[in-house]
Amino acid sequence: MTVAGDPKCSFCDELESAQHLFFGCSVAKIVWRTVGAVFDTSYIPKTIWQVFSWLYAFLSGLCEIYTVGLAAVCWSIWLARNRATFEKKWIKTPFEIAFTTCAFIEYGAGMQKRRWQRMSRRELSC
Repeated sequence: MTVAGDPKCSFCDELESAQHLFFGCSVAKIVWRTVGAVFDTSYIPKTIWQVFSWLYAFLSGLCEIYTVGLAAVCWSIWLARNRATFEKKWIKTPFEIAFTTCAFIEYGAGMQKRRWQRMSRRELSC
């Protein structure tokens, strides 16, 4: 299946693919480097599997967080890409994507707290 449109990345002039968008693009690399700064590493993952091993090294035992963090980063990149591609709204800095990622993670953490609170109430009422 072929999709009409520009095959180039919305952030740079390279050919876009999922691998490029989420890991190879210079914008994605800055986002991953920013995430890495939180964990005090300069390593930038180049594949989804490297993200999992990277997060395992820093968040051992917190598997639920791996998926939430990975999804938040990728979803933030995807949304910024779509705004640039379809609405011609360009990011001023890759840190906008990092900030969006933080907002998604914070929102997700709040949702988890409520879930855990409801579970605790149910357990107390038994």
